[in-house]
Amino acid sequence: MLTPTEEQSEFKPLPVSLLAKEKLVKPFSSRKSKEVTGSRWSIAIMLTVTILICFIFYFYSSASEIKDKLLSPISFTNELFGQPEATPTPSALVGSITIINQISDLTQNLHGRYGFYVVRLETNQNYGLHEDEVFPSASLIKLPVIASLYLEAESGNLNLNEIYTLKESDKVTGAGSLANEKAGKNITIRELVQLMGKQSDNTAFSIIRNKVGDTRISQTIKDWGLNNTSFVNFETTPKDVGLFFTTLYKGNKVNLTSRNEIFDLLTNTIFEDRIPAGIPKNIKVAHKVGTDVGVYADGGVVFAPKPFVLVIMTENALDNEAPVVIPQIVKIVWNFESQS
Repeated sequence: MLTPTEEQSEFKPLPVSLLAKEKLVKPFSSRKSKEVTGSRWSIAIMLTVTILICFIFYFYSSASEIKDKLLSPISFTNELFGQPEATPTPSALVGSITIINQISDLTQNLHGRYGFYVVRLETNQNYGLHEDEVFPSASLIKLPVIASLYLEAESGNLNLNEIYTLKESDKVTGAGSLANEKAGKNITIRELVQLMGKQSDNTAFSIIRNKVGDTRISQTIKDWGLNNTSFVNFETTPKDVGLFFTTLYKGNKVNLTSRNEIFDLLTNTIFEDRIPAGIPKNIKVAHKVGTDVGVYADGGVVFAPKPFVLVIMTENALDNEAPVVIPQIVKIVWNFESQS
């Protein structure tokens, strides 16, 4: 729109002599002068109205965007105030907030801290509760040790069929049956890692740890992106354990032969009272438990028609609460996943 000044500059009156000659108008000197004010006020009013209309459209457009952010069912970040919501993450599934709330209600009055994490393996969609918080790993720390062993075997640095002779100094009490065997027993490296998976055997863990080396194990933890996992402090997060199983399932780090063998040694273990207890018996579950004082953990892959990773971890939990509650958490997740 032209301003009053620009509009006047484009108006060029005919010469007075010509107007007089053609008798179109009287000569300027013979006319009474009049102040032309109406047109200027009209232009000013139109300009003001136009600005107001533009402002109104902009305001309602911005308000609509704000409303969409507030009401969006999959937006869990409060961008207006710069404060992220406590749960869940932006990649969480629509409807998962209900599951998170159910599990939060189930565990909030229990002693200790509970966290869980779920990843749908076909879509990478995920959700959880306290999934980024660090928990004691207990025997979940054996997972990167197992992966490191197979990576070393793939590289030709060791042979899984190599015979190892058990020494008295190898024996570590706690989980597993190998500590009860006589020194001098011959056993293959593959059998040792199977004991680590099926029984969470501490003696087998100690032997394989020495065989692989802490430097290689720490490198595996780094390479697999387990950024909040410490092999020194035996700490990890539900999300890191979930990432381990997701990476293992997709075969991104180990070959498919190694992957399938690892899943086999983590199936039908002697500890089937946690994740498997909340899953129908006809569904395969490859998982690893971790147990210590106040620590009840389990994580693995549920091979449902639409497979998913589930990890549950605790700290300072009670012996008369956690073993009962964990299968209940699993059932809540299973019902949601199987109906989705």
